[in-house]
Amino acid sequence: YHAICRNLFTVRAKHNYTMGMLKTNTVKQALVIREVRRYFSSGPYVSNTIIGPALGAVMSAAFLFVDVDTVFAQITAQIQIPLNMRSAVPMMAAAVMTMANAISISVSLEGKEWWLLKSLPLTTKEILDGKLMFHLLLVSPFFAVAQICTWVALKPGIAEAVILFVLSALLIVFSYVFGLRINLMFPKFDWENETVAVKQSASTMLGGLGGMVVAFLFIIPVVVLPQKYCPAVCLAECAVLSILTWLLYEKNKKTDLSMIG
Repeated sequence: YHAICRNLFTVRAKHNYTMGMLKTNTVKQALVIREVRRYFSSGPYVSNTIIGPALGAVMSAAFLFVDVDTVFAQITAQIQIPLNMRSAVPMMAAAVMTMANAISISVSLEGKEWWLLKSLPLTTKEILDGKLMFHLLLVSPFFAVAQICTWVALKPGIAEAVILFVLSALLIVFSYVFGLRINLMFPKFDWENETVAVKQSASTMLGGLGGMVVAFLFIIPVVVLPQKYCPAVCLAECAVLSILTWLLYEKNKKTDLSMIG
């Protein structure tokens, strides 16, 4: 009986193991991969934050199936105010993509595991850069689709297309840096259900919608001012957005994560 039991439960180890190729990632790559897994592991997180980028891309694609000039002419005739809406279309798509951006609750979604992340031998910049990089990569396919659709539908000149592309990209980058700043100011770690952090936190309202409001404030001058002033206005807004984004980024980088939560 003992011999039978020994033969049934004994495992013989083979000594033919060979070392394969070991793969290593940089700190930034590891943090981005961590954010990818965290994001797609939560259904409420994905469903409530992907709608903005998707809606922006769909809105831009819709211009491929309508007569853009006729639509803009009808809108201008109804309100009886000359508007430069053609130049604002790429910016509007970018503004919609910032709605409920995922990064504005990325810190809160760490929940009770937040202490693990901030206890790692990493700087604040490395941790926050990982979050920022992932969320920019997440929105980039939608942004690319939106820009291509608006270029095909509106057929802008090369110089105008480049300026509007840069300005639209800066609007998204600013909104994400802004959303991260808001979440660092108003984190919510004491949730029992992820839906609470996603839908019912101050960061969702201020960070998710605040960035979109700021984006539309930059759109107003482009729409209201005559077409001939559009390049100068867009270049000025690019400079302002770059400065604001850099200031917020530096502020985030200097945040003491040990004092949060």
